[in-house]
Amino acid sequence: MSRPTASARRERVVLTGYFLGLGVMMAVWGARMPAVQLAAQLSTARLSLVLLAAALGMVAGLRSRIPIDHEDGSDRTGSLDG
Repeated sequence: MSRPTASARRERVVLTGYFLGLGVMMAVWGARMPAVQLAAQLSTARLSLVLLAAALGMVAGLRSRIPIDHEDGSDRTGSLDG
């Protein structure tokens, strides 16, 4: 089995850090959710709808970005090395 290159190791470290950061952010955000629900005076059902709408908006935004990426001829959009 071959050893990973320095670039592959760097990308793995960056990706691990990214997911670790997202995990911490989601944990903190999730812990604050009851306070947000109270402050916004939302029932559990309405809060669920708000979160679902946010997720659908994010997916729609990602889907709408795909044609733009291909228009400029870029097939490596989002890669770590440019």
